[in-house]
Amino acid sequence: MAQKRKYVSDPIKHRRCWRVKFSDKYVRETGQRSWRSFSPDDYEDPEAEAWKFVNIVRERADAGYYTIGQAITDFIAEKKMRGRKPRTLESYKERFMRVFVGEDLDLGVSDIDEALARELWDAYVSRPTRQTGEPPSGATLSGIKINLSTLWRWLRKKKFVEVDVWEEIEILAPINSGKPTLRADEAKKLLTACVMRPKERGALGVAIALTMGLRASEVVGIMPRDIDSEGTILHVQGTKTKNAKRPLQIPSLLQPWIADMMTSRGLFPGSHRAKHNAGWLRRQCKTMCKHAGISEFGPQNLRASHSTLAQEAGATGQLVAASLGHGDVSTTYRHYTADGTRESAQIKRVMGTLNPGVKS
Repeated sequence: MAQKRKYVSDPIKHRRCWRVKFSDKYVRETGQRSWRSFSPDDYEDPEAEAWKFVNIVRERADAGYYTIGQAITDFIAEKKMRGRKPRTLESYKERFMRVFVGEDLDLGVSDIDEALARELWDAYVSRPTRQTGEPPSGATLSGIKINLSTLWRWLRKKKFVEVDVWEEIEILAPINSGKPTLRADEAKKLLTACVMRPKERGALGVAIALTMGLRASEVVGIMPRDIDSEGTILHVQGTKTKNAKRPLQIPSLLQPWIADMMTSRGLFPGSHRAKHNAGWLRRQCKTMCKHAGISEFGPQNLRASHSTLAQEAGATGQLVAASLGHGDVSTTYRHYTADGTRESAQIKRVMGTLNPGVKS
C-alpha cells in the first residue's frame, strides 16, 4: 500500500494512468480535489511526471511553501470570521478559481511576479465563459481584478508578498456597468403574459421579479412567514448585504396569486425533480419573454427595469435604492438605471410644473 507522507502518497498505478493521492490536510489547505492523474495522453512518461510532482510538493511542504490555493482558503476563512455573508465568500472563491486553474493553485504566492500575473490574466481573458460562450465582459474583468488586488493587499499585510502584481493589469474590454432594461411597452407585454398563466409558478416568479425588483434568490426563497397576516407586506429575508432585509408592499395584482400558490414549504418549493433556484428563475424569464414576444431578459434585467420604470414614474433614487436593498444610491444609478432615465424624469416634472394642464 502506498504510504502517505508530506501531503501526498507515492504514485499509484491506475489502469493506463498514474495517480497521486493527496492527504486530507492538503485538500483542506489548498481546496484541491483529493487526487491528481498523470495520463500517457498528456505525458511521455506519466510515472516519472507523477514522481516529479510528488517530490515538488514534499519539498515545498518541508520549506513551508505557501501556495495560492492555501492563500485563497485562508483569505476566505478570515473573511468568514469577520462576518462576510456566505454568498460573498462563494463569490470570492468562484472568481479566484477563474484565474487560477488546476495546477495554478500549486504556485507559490512569492513566485507570482508581474510577468506570470500577466500570463495568468491573459489566459483567463481568452477563455469563454460558461454562461455566454464569449470572453468575459469588461465589467466582469474589472470586478475580478479588484478581488485579486484585495487578495494581494491581504498577502502584503501578512508579509507573504511585497507588491501588488495585478496593479498594472489593464482592462481592454469596454466596461458597461449598466444592465439592459425593458421598455415600458415590453414590461407590460411581459406582465400580461405572466398574468395569463395563473397556474404556473414560473409566471408568478417572473411577475414578482418585475413588479417588486427582487433578486433571483430573494424570489425563490419566499416562505409563508415572510408574508404578513393580511397578505400585503413581504418581509424580504435577503442575505447579500445588511440592507437586503427590508419590507415591501406586495402589488394588489399579486396578492391573491401569491396566497393561492403558497405552500408550507414556500412559494417555490423544490423537489428531487424540480429545483427552484436562481438558475430555474433565469430559465423561466427566458420562457416568459418568448411568450410575450420580446427579447430575452434575465432576473437582473427585470430588477434593473423595475428601478428604471420607478424612476421614470417619479420615484426618487433614494427610495428606489431602499426598495432594491442597496446601501448606496450610486449603486442603483450605476448598475440599475438606464441611461437618460433621471434626465427624462426631471423634464417631466418641470413640464408638469410649467403646464399643469398638459400630461407630461
